[in-house]
Amino acid sequence: MGVKLQIIVEGQTEQLFVQQILIPHLYSKGINSFCHVIPTKTTNKTYRGGVSSYSKIEIEIKRTLQKKTHYITTMFDFYAIPSDTPGKMEAKSVENSWKKVQIIEDSITHSIHNNRFIPYIQLHEFEALLFSNIDAIDEIMSPDNESHKRELSNILRVAGEPEKINDNPETAPSKRLKSLYPSYQKTLHGALIFNKIPLSHIRAQCPHFNDWITKLETLTPLGDVS
Repeated sequence: MGVKLQIIVEGQTEQLFVQQILIPHLYSKGINSFCHVIPTKTTNKTYRGGVSSYSKIEIEIKRTLQKKTHYITTMFDFYAIPSDTPGKMEAKSVENSWKKVQIIEDSITHSIHNNRFIPYIQLHEFEALLFSNIDAIDEIMSPDNESHKRELSNILRVAGEPEKINDNPETAPSKRLKSLYPSYQKTLHGALIFNKIPLSHIRAQCPHFNDWITKLETLTPLGDVS
């Protein structure tokens, strides 16, 4: 029996990225992956994206874990992660971004307490992955905006690498893109940009993301898991 993996994401852009980039890659490694966006409000209509509380995340993870034949992983942004997320308060006192995310991922792992669950928190948000190739960003965005390749290069130089672009409300990756390219729309342009960047390039530029993909690639069939 092959490996089955359910990927829970928080928005449509992440869903597109998983469906168009990650799922084909993981399939080439013998992993059958499925993706869905966490529902955030249900009345006469179900809204998806922009998770407001960890309790909604936890409910969705535990519901999905009822599929006994599946591993479960997440793709949620560290930026604006709900305040009630396990480890969030402890992480506030830590300056190192890697350690902040590790504290939260470890805390969620402890909270869920299931060896089929692999948490992943994106540093600092999805748009950080796009900064792995500033040429792709500018190529997609410059036809409707001025070219800002020099500014993108400076942002990356100061941060050191895409995942270190910080999470302040004015300087998060998405805010920087919107500031430089006023027409930027996450779902539309995000998909156009990431489809121009080889996954191998993103992995080389984004160590935390790469660690996550490596974990997924090495999952073994559940019949072999104790």
